[in-house]
Amino acid sequence: MKAQRTNWGTEDTFKYEICKEKYYIPIHFHQFAELVLMLDGEMKVTVNGRTEMLRTGQFTFVFPYQAHSFQAEREVFLVIYTFSPSLLTDFFRNAEGKAGEHAVFNASPMSRQMFVDYATEEGNFARESFYAVLSCLYMMLADFSRQVRLVECSYDSHVLSRVVRYVNDHFAEPLSLQSVAHEVGYSPNYLSHCFKISLGLNFCTLLACIRVEYAKTLLTKTAKSMLEIGLESGFGSERSFHRQFKNITGTTPGEYRTQRSVQVTMHRDDEHEQYLFPDTLDVYRETRKKQQA
Repeated sequence: MKAQRTNWGTEDTFKYEICKEKYYIPIHFHQFAELVLMLDGEMKVTVNGRTEMLRTGQFTFVFPYQAHSFQAEREVFLVIYTFSPSLLTDFFRNAEGKAGEHAVFNASPMSRQMFVDYATEEGNFARESFYAVLSCLYMMLADFSRQVRLVECSYDSHVLSRVVRYVNDHFAEPLSLQSVAHEVGYSPNYLSHCFKISLGLNFCTLLACIRVEYAKTLLTKTAKSMLEIGLESGFGSERSFHRQFKNITGTTPGEYRTQRSVQVTMHRDDEHEQYLFPDTLDVYRETRKKQQA
């Protein structure tokens, strides 16, 4: 289980990972929207308890706060895009309290080509403007809207959003289900029910997930010691930090620090009013060259 926190960096964030491996991510959730484009292969995708098969040329679109997992039996080649819902404000406003009837859908030839061209083959995300990113996302939404019907969620997404926001802001403090329930104005039993229905986890796991995600940011962006990171992330000791980090991610903090996938984060260039990416597609290009050799 793992969780991802949204608000490091700019509000409007878009990043991606290019993966060519036997991909496995246990059940997790985050405040970002997530889009996966399968370039080659197939894998199981589970969103809110519903399992589907994602195959070559298909997207899966995960809304913020939806519990989901990925599991491939063999090596797959895919791109994972995560982005702030503020990039698609109108869509998520209209979809509030709803979710897609299913998460997997076919990418149209034009949509697929746009994502491949911009995100991988030519590396244009490293050079193009914010509007090029939006054009890809809206093309994906056109495919999604034609194939997927929105249905009412079986849980109160407003409650979940409020609780997760509060825990995100206070995770470094001593927190309990009772204290959080008091702060947000709901009973502990009701919050437990919401967690179980929507995320399939309890409050302690939710809190540990959010703390681990913050620790992951410190591991990759600072040179702080394990003890410093553990304490700053809200863990009571370095031992507790190591144990819970491995329980949630399947790897130790030290291993995580040295074994990172290629990630690209969009940064705001206020002077030119654009969102630009550093060019980090060398790994992808080398993989493509080996495939074509």
